[in-house]
Amino acid sequence: MLNIRKVSESTADHYLQALRTVSEMLVGERLVGTDIYEIQDLADLLNAADKITTSQAFVELNTRGHQMYSAGLNHYLSFAKGDLFDTISEQPELIDIPVDPSDSTESTGIGYRRSGIIRDQALSLAGYRCEIDRSHESFVAEASHKPYMEGHHILSMKLQ
Repeated sequence: MLNIRKVSESTADHYLQALRTVSEMLVGERLVGTDIYEIQDLADLLNAADKITTSQAFVELNTRGHQMYSAGLNHYLSFAKGDLFDTISEQPELIDIPVDPSDSTESTGIGYRRSGIIRDQALSLAGYRCEIDRSHESFVAEASHKPYMEGHHILSMKLQ
């Protein structure tokens, strides 16, 4: 946010605190279990945001807070949607941090739910192109109508 939106560190801290408060409200309304970051799908995130921003408690708090709470939430939604990824001129640094796997589901094997938000951001940052070979042919995703390549076509799921 500091580099892309060009806001001060103090403003970014205010937005983050506002988002924490919104997250607590989502828990209070039973829209999430622990926090806003557990929402793995963009459509679910937008739905939760719509529900909380129309609640009377949020409207009152947001009015008293001079729209800081809606601003913090809107910045997070913008990030989750990847709205400003095309404005990044330099190559992004690798985000190589451990991500705790979600609860496993059992069928004929064991699988883990992946974050749709992180997936969509990674695709957008890659320009919807294969990062190994930019000329590699991919298919067009039905949902976004963008060229798309699943990572396991390049690197097996076992190695990801």
